[in-house]
Amino acid sequence: MSADTFVRTPAIFTDIGTITSEYAGRRFRIMGFVVDRREQSEFTISDDTGRITVITEQPPPLQSFVRVFGSIAVSEEGQPLFRAEIIQDMTALDKQLYIKAKKIFDAPLSGRSS
Repeated sequence: MSADTFVRTPAIFTDIGTITSEYAGRRFRIMGFVVDRREQSEFTISDDTGRITVITEQPPPLQSFVRVFGSIAVSEEGQPLFRAEIIQDMTALDKQLYIKAKKIFDAPLSGRSS
């Protein structure tokens, strides 16, 4: 690999409620519902753990279910913001199945059934 090769760090999946301003600059991916749209460049996404403002060029429609890849920035007030790189429409996803699978994969290894 040459010295000019750019390697992007992985976007780690996390719940919105775990994101703090201490993670500024780190890449994550989050999923949730669009609950608010402000101006032309930001929207609020919510999951069952919290809410966060997402900065983007084209906010998705209200009530859509989206997966967002991006990095954490910090507002002037010190609050975490999510700077979107990719927004995927996940509205067609079976949300009940997603929640069930998430609970299984979030469980400690000793609690998983085989």
